[in-house]
Amino acid sequence: MVARNDNFEFEAVFENGVLRPVHPVSLPEHARFDVTVRARETLHGDAADKRRAWDRFFERADAMQFRSDGAYPSREQLHERR
Repeated sequence: MVARNDNFEFEAVFENGVLRPVHPVSLPEHARFDVTVRARETLHGDAADKRRAWDRFFERADAMQFRSDGAYPSREQLHERR
């Protein structure tokens, strides 16, 4: 239980509009707290975040339906000058 003047820190992640603790915390349900946010990393994230972002990118790119069944144009055709 947290006493009125107790302060403590825990790591949290902001996802889908909710600040979620990374590890379980012992807090009473529906209690209200004053929150101070201090960023732990840059907006670019860590290596695991970057890997997950690339994985999502490739999943979505593979799912897209814009591919052609025809032959690809040659380099000369792509750079044809008129």
